Amino acid sequence: MKQKKRLACLACFLAAAITLVFVSPIFSTKLAKNEPPVMISQEAAESYAREMIENMKKTDFRVCNDTTVIDEVVPMYDFEGNINSYLFRLKTDGVKQGYLVVDANEDTAGVELGNDIGEYAVDIISKQKLGRPINKEDGIIHPALFTFIRKEKDQTYRNFATDEPIQAPPRH
Repeated sequence: MKQKKRLACLACFLAAAITLVFVSPIFSTKLAKNEPPVMISQEAAESYAREMIENMKKTDFRVCNDTTVIDEVVPMYDFEGNINSYLFRLKTDGVKQGYLVVDANEDTAGVELGNDIGEYAVDIISKQKLGRPINKEDGIIHPALFTFIRKEKDQTYRNFATDEPIQAPPRH
């Protein structure tokens, strides 16, 4: 019975995450008018993260409990250098585990992805490439949910996972 409940909760969470990723931008009025998006502050993003932590504590298939806290915050950027999302690393029972990614676009703001165990994909890639998780100084460009790009010193761009060169979209 608990297994079925856990699977049902996981399915609902995944369905909601997929819906947010693919449907939310359609309703963005600023994006439709080609105006630059307005981004929320780190404090506002943290509010979304804390609310999600509280919700995660209420489910029985999560590791989160009353000791779960935000341990670190790492901003990620768009091609213009604006913060477009935040990676919140979590700690539970003193153990660094879990993460939340909050979309910082005011029109679509909210938690776009999270897990109470493990690490976000960009940290796994970064440990392989740099020997450590990402930090603010790495300036990771995060144009889509599982896409991570680095701007090189010569002003070119490379896919962070594959090192393949990419072209940045034209600036407005």
